[in-house]
Amino acid sequence: MPVHSPIILRQRLVYLNKSCRRIRKFEKGDKEMRIFGEDTIRLTHLRAILLAMFIFIILFNQLQRFSIGFAFMGISMLILPFLKEYDRYFIWMIVAFSLGDLAYLYCVKFTDFTSAGTAMKVVLNRLMLICYAVPVFVIMKSFKQQMSLGFTSPDWNLPVVAPWTVFRLRTLKLKHFLIWAITLTIVCFVPLLKNNIGNLQGNFLLAGLSFAFVNAFLEEFLWRGLLLYGFKEVIGVRWAVAATSLGFGLSHITLGFTLPFSLLFAISGLLYAVLAIKTKSILPSLIWHFVISLLMAWGGIIFLGY
Repeated sequence: MPVHSPIILRQRLVYLNKSCRRIRKFEKGDKEMRIFGEDTIRLTHLRAILLAMFIFIILFNQLQRFSIGFAFMGISMLILPFLKEYDRYFIWMIVAFSLGDLAYLYCVKFTDFTSAGTAMKVVLNRLMLICYAVPVFVIMKSFKQQMSLGFTSPDWNLPVVAPWTVFRLRTLKLKHFLIWAITLTIVCFVPLLKNNIGNLQGNFLLAGLSFAFVNAFLEEFLWRGLLLYGFKEVIGVRWAVAATSLGFGLSHITLGFTLPFSLLFAISGLLYAVLAIKTKSILPSLIWHFVISLLMAWGGIIFLGY
């Protein structure tokens, strides 16, 4: 058996120590790169069907095919007594959201007949998102679910993956990520802002700010606060992110956007949802959402009557 000198042994120990540090660094980086962490909840066949039903109810209600939406709700209520508690909770969440959807559409029609100005009507229409939130919140409280709605201060130094780095994944601190995201968003809206620069004054600026705040706050509270956090306990994080993102996109059809354009909103909803899950807070997505809503209003995509 060969006997190694102390110098060789010391060199090998140093090499082994460096290798161990590299492995720990890699494992730490790999853990940080995982968006959803360990998702242990399995999507059963029944919950997959209910999830598809949720999406179809949103789509048909947005297209004003209410009879189909009611048929889906009726079927789900018929099987309710035979299900386990978590499945019953999931169905009640879907029914509560669907009833809120109908209430929202009714209230929007009602505000259209008021004598308020165009800008005020747009803001009131966005305020009607409360119609969704109230029944969903009641169901979550009735089933004694833990209410983690994301209104917590995130770790602004948390590393997140920048989605615009196509060729090489790169992590940025959350605060730097938001700065880059907002900057790129503003750059994308510059042509629209230039075309609408004559209106960027006085009441129009205030109307845009009001719309952006109400729209961003209530949409984030509903989709990333109530629904995302409520669904992930039943169907897992991945499917909750997918369902709420697609539902968020489809919900813009009644605002006058086409289906392809609404699917672009679904992509933005996916980014918001991933950010909310990664940071365990809806505040970063709320800030980003506010900026986008503001630029849409000031850029003329949302007509405020000016």
